[in-house]
Parts: sequence; C-alpha cells; structure tokens
Amino acid sequence: MFREHGDEIYRYFRLVTANDHEAEELTQEVFLRLLAGWGRFRGESNGRTWLWSIARIVLREESRRPRHSPDPPDVSGPVRDPALLIDLKDVIGRLQPSERMVAALCLVDDLSPSEAAVRLGWTSVRVRVTLHRARRRLQELLLDPGETEARTHA
Repeated sequence: MFREHGDEIYRYFRLVTANDHEAEELTQEVFLRLLAGWGRFRGESNGRTWLWSIARIVLREESRRPRHSPDPPDVSGPVRDPALLIDLKDVIGRLQPSERMVAALCLVDDLSPSEAAVRLGWTSVRVRVTLHRARRRLQELLLDPGETEARTHA
C-alpha cells in the first residue's frame, strides 16, 4: 500500500499543511494506523478508500490539537512551490471550464486578472469573480479531495 499510495498521501498532507516535516509525520501516522488495523479490514471497500479514510481522520485529529490547526493551501496568488504546483494542476482539471481557464492563467501562468481578461476577451470584473470562485473551489478540493469528489459525482 505504501509503495502504491505513499506519495499521494504525502502530497495531500503537504498541500494541506504546507510543511514537509509535518506532512511526513502525518503520512507515517496513516500507514502505522493502517498496519495496526489491517486485521480488522473486512474488504467491504477497496484498500485505497480505507487508506483515505484513515488519512482524513489523522488530519482531523491533527487539526484539533491545541498548538495550531493547519492553514488551508494558499491559492491567493501564483503558486511557486513545484510540489504544490503539480498537485494544483491536477486539481484545476476538476474545475468548471471557465474557472479552469482563469485559474490556469492567473495561478499557474502568473498573469494578472487584467492580463487574463485581455487574453480571454473578458472584462476584468468577470475574470476577478471567476478567479474568486476558482480559488474557493480549489481550496475545497485541496483540503478534502475524496469528499468533494464524491459530491461532484453524486
């Protein structure tokens, strides 16, 4: 399971925590819990689904710790961290087409809303509103990809 899904779980925690060390610790905790509970796994769901359930529980518990709760991924401006950018590009594909275009131009290609408006032939206001919606949706997708994906397909 670790070889198949370890990187995916780590990237998820890296996006949410924006901290390599914390993401590593949370990933390790997920797989320790998986190993400890393997005898109770009944096979009613596939292993990946069970793994993501554990990851969400670990993140929820971590966010309740009194020291601090994780900050949401920062998509308020252009994303420069290569690991976050790779995951962001994957998630952008799940946005509405107009949101996808604006997010790609403003968050990945680093264009200003005015520059994106010229490129798209839109008003600056339309680009800013669409960008705001895209950022809000991206934060939802990055914080809980499984739950949001389930709502998308429901």
